[in-house]
Amino acid sequence: ASFNGSPSRSLSRSVHCSRHFFTSSRLSFSARLPFSATMVSVMFSVVGRVFFAAVFLLSAMSTLLDPKLENFKQSVAYMEQNGFPSKIAQEARWASLGMELIGAVLILLGKYELGAPILIAFLIPVTYFMHFVPATQSTGTDATNDFIHVLKNVALIGALLVFAAVGRDQHIGEVAARLEARKAKTS
Repeated sequence: ASFNGSPSRSLSRSVHCSRHFFTSSRLSFSARLPFSATMVSVMFSVVGRVFFAAVFLLSAMSTLLDPKLENFKQSVAYMEQNGFPSKIAQEARWASLGMELIGAVLILLGKYELGAPILIAFLIPVTYFMHFVPATQSTGTDATNDFIHVLKNVALIGALLVFAAVGRDQHIGEVAARLEARKAKTS
């Protein structure tokens, strides 16, 4: 159906109505939603931190919960194949497990300024010694897999740099308070 018998007027009227809907005040639009921007921000922050920390927590816990420490032994053997002396490889692996756990828990708790540098300090040597160097010395599928791990770790380092830049002032409670204050100013 068209207004006044003209299809173009109908389209024009429809575009005008939808434009008015999207350009109406934020308050009237958000008042119709069953949730606030603060709730969404809080939810995204918590879920995002859980997903991000899970990568490191699951990695560390899978090693620590193995009663025979097979994963630990395999990691140490791989490090030794890449030139690490046995004692240094074992100590480095224990240190890396601690860094993974502590850094992930701090990110999970919203302590980005503490957790991010710990995980960056963990990822840089792991990326270089455990993935980049072996990738340059191997061919085929092994090289491809190691380069994929290099790229994944570089992406994780990038995300951790964002976490570090956000810092403690973005703790979830402060974010919620700031969003509520901003909402109060606009009403």
